[in-house]
Amino acid sequence: ESWDKRLVVFGFDDAPDEYAFAARNDGFDWQYTSDTPLTAISGSTGSIGRFPGKLSAMIPYNDDLLLMCGDNSIHELTGDPSDGGVLSQVTSEVGVAPGRAWVQDLFGNVFFFGSLGGVYRLSLDTSPVKISSNAVERRLQNIDPSTAQITMQHDEQRQGLWLFIWEPSTNNSFSYFYSYRTEGWFPIEFAEGDYRPVVSSKMTDGSFTGTTEIILGCPDGFIRKLDSTLQLDESSRFPAHAVMGPFIARSGMGDDVLVEHLSSNFSRLSRAKVTVRSGDTPEEAVENPKDMWSTNVSGRENSFPRTGAPSVSVKIERVSGQTQIEGMRLKMRDQRKL
Repeated sequence: ESWDKRLVVFGFDDAPDEYAFAARNDGFDWQYTSDTPLTAISGSTGSIGRFPGKLSAMIPYNDDLLLMCGDNSIHELTGDPSDGGVLSQVTSEVGVAPGRAWVQDLFGNVFFFGSLGGVYRLSLDTSPVKISSNAVERRLQNIDPSTAQITMQHDEQRQGLWLFIWEPSTNNSFSYFYSYRTEGWFPIEFAEGDYRPVVSSKMTDGSFTGTTEIILGCPDGFIRKLDSTLQLDESSRFPAHAVMGPFIARSGMGDDVLVEHLSSNFSRLSRAKVTVRSGDTPEEAVENPKDMWSTNVSGRENSFPRTGAPSVSVKIERVSGQTQIEGMRLKMRDQRKL
């Protein structure tokens, strides 16, 4: 990592609690000659000492604060480590997964994949808060952060973050998008084979506007970028769908929710499949639903029949074209069970 004009290294096999800072403004100077400003320093030679645990990540928060993260704790370093810097504990409840399993948004919030699983948000002067919902938590529960390659990227254009996970032992990959606005998680599917990302990063085009692209390293050795305007992963078609819900009865007394009216407007060239699905619980209506009915739609003023169940979700799948939903109206009411 790079922090406050210094290169920082860690992750030594024979000393997992050790770290080293190059001299300030000189990434080639690693001579630990004295504990004075600007010189190189390590945990063993500096006044701060080694990290109290196994280091797994370094997060440059700003030029004055560096988050030093372990497998079961997070500490913050304030000030220059060779000039009176102070290391203080942020939390001992959770650590950060190894590698670049973290990202920072433009408002100073840090998001990270926990050392024991789950995704957290950390703001200054507050404890980490888990933001991975029950649904996505179940999908992530079998991920081993110590062996998986996990990367995260902030996406200013889409107002959210990306989570990319690759398991080298099985060659399985999983991708998710988290919306800051809705605080919802969305599983993202890429075409099978070479198009599944195994690692992610960012690239700036160097122009005055500084356009930044999220780039993905893929199994075939190619580097690709995200482009939401495309309908193919190069020449391969990929699935695309969205799920609304789950919707449950407001009474919360075991009643059904009755979908009285569902209508939709799609763009003229869009063709989509709309499916109303049910479940006995909200989780089941999303994760393991029963299809109540489905139909292909296009254009404007599509209306659908009434239906009811304890929990309901609506799935919209692309059939052809670039599916653009211009509007959707859903009218519901509780239906008392006798």
